[in-house]
Amino acid sequence: MRMISLLWVCVLTFGFSFSMPGDGTVFAADKMSLNLCSDQKLGIKILCNPDWQLVTKQHNFTMIIEEDAQESVSVTIAKSDQKAGRLSELNRSVLQFLGGYEDFFKVESFKFGSRDALKVEGGLKESPDTQSLDYYLIHDGYLYMVLFSCHPKKHFVNYKKMFEEMIASFEFIE
Repeated sequence: MRMISLLWVCVLTFGFSFSMPGDGTVFAADKMSLNLCSDQKLGIKILCNPDWQLVTKQHNFTMIIEEDAQESVSVTIAKSDQKAGRLSELNRSVLQFLGGYEDFFKVESFKFGSRDALKVEGGLKESPDTQSLDYYLIHDGYLYMVLFSCHPKKHFVNYKKMFEEMIASFEFIE
């Protein structure tokens, strides 16, 4: 499980709810059925599976997609406990500190609808055989992080399409 800096992250008490889109459509990615899930307290919607285990700790909220002796796949959604600066302040050093990335990681600009975000992909220092695909964005002055991880790295390709579908569905409840 990924460690996230206490400096930046505070998780609210989450009450995740699962719902079907109005037309009854069930989304599927790589043989997993995904439904639109929402968290009113955090104010987000994202595709997920109601059968995934939810783990809420003091400083993070994680959906466990797979966890056994062969692989561990999860999604963590977090919000900073303090107002954040600008997204441009998240340089490579700050991102490496926040995400615990190995020295070689890829950063690119990304759009969440009309919102600017950063997309970071790379391995983790403390778990070299874990691949991450993370998104950082500012909403209402707070830093939000959507962190996908897969161990071992070689299985990442099996989940990347699903991660991309989940992130494409991510939105804030206004």
